[in-house]
Amino acid sequence: MINFIVGQNTIGKTLELTRKVRECKKNNAVLTNLIEDDSLKLEKYNVDRVEALKDLLFPDEDVLISKEKLSIGSSDPDIIVKGHGAKLEELLTLICRNRGFLFLDEPDKELNYSDKMLLVNFLSRVESTFNTIWIVTHYEGFLFLDNKEVYTVKMDETSSATTLERVLEGKEFEVID
Repeated sequence: MINFIVGQNTIGKTLELTRKVRECKKNNAVLTNLIEDDSLKLEKYNVDRVEALKDLLFPDEDVLISKEKLSIGSSDPDIIVKGHGAKLEELLTLICRNRGFLFLDEPDKELNYSDKMLLVNFLSRVESTFNTIWIVTHYEGFLFLDNKEVYTVKMDETSSATTLERVLEGKEFEVID
């Protein structure tokens, strides 16, 4: 199951995601693009996730693995693979690390269309390898995934406290911005 937090800017989506990360970090190692975590460089890659990524690539592409990062390229020096940005490789490196809890804040930001599609397809293939996935997004492409729940942030008008509220199925496109 992938949980999405959607809605207009400045309603508190990232704040709610940060709360989820902090709560989870009390008892678990997490993957997130919200907080720098140098210990991730020591974390091994999840073999199932790396294999799922390889399955999505074109025949002339391969996943090149180093301790620092994954990259999409070719092990053949005569083949130049173009088209995937550094931001996508950074996200794929994070997602492929071997931890069970994933929290992403606007992972689609700064990605071109093909990289967004690769990210959506990749997450749909590897979601079962995670205990929990939470993603803040404005990208409607994520809403076509089957195994999802969508939330938006609601603010109490008297106290300004925010909470997550589940969006009814079929209403997701009305609240994403």
